[in-house]
Amino acid sequence: RTPMNGVIGVTHLLLQGELPAEARQLVELIGQSTQTLLALINDTLDYSRLEAGRMPVEKLDFDLRVTIDQIAGILHTLAGAKSLVFDARVNALVPSRLMGDPGRLRQVLMNLGSNAVKFTERGSVNLRVEREAENDDQVTLLFQLTDTGIGIEPQAVATLFEPYAQADASISRRYGGSGLGLAISKRLVEAMGGELGVDSTPGDGSTFWFRMKLEKQAVLVGSPAAP
Repeated sequence: RTPMNGVIGVTHLLLQGELPAEARQLVELIGQSTQTLLALINDTLDYSRLEAGRMPVEKLDFDLRVTIDQIAGILHTLAGAKSLVFDARVNALVPSRLMGDPGRLRQVLMNLGSNAVKFTERGSVNLRVEREAENDDQVTLLFQLTDTGIGIEPQAVATLFEPYAQADASISRRYGGSGLGLAISKRLVEAMGGELGVDSTPGDGSTFWFRMKLEKQAVLVGSPAAP
């Protein structure tokens, strides 16, 4: 990754200077291609670490709504660039102060959300977080990313979460991508004790969902109850 980041840095510096129009187009192409290759390298490294069991899951205090807001800001920008409507909502019954791995949660949501935007030409992408069960110590949450995109054929769903898989060969040619994002997301969710799946209708969009239990932060004596 270090030399790739070096190339990206140099192309950024070149674009800040005065360049003839044709040269600027070529440098921009170098930058775009390098970003694509860096994403592939990152996905390959993440997947190899997961396969080797070398990607630990942390247990940290975090605010779920802050994490969702961070993801929503990025996905709103991606969707806006394609004139898509993006909406993110967390049910009022979902507690905010939880314990888990917010970094890995963001990674899964970004993988699923950017995929939803990539495969949607018109319409909307929606992120929903619902509470399914709760006790004094834990809450079970359902995360759903729904799009109005191309959908997935039933026969393709069985292999969708395998590494380097795409729904069909034309998908990678048209949309690009490594075919690792969903495989990584599934393994990350499972590493956090959850499950991930998809409901889809060809030509009518998809809903990628994952369900997981998260511990609730302890409420200190004398402090207000966590929302």
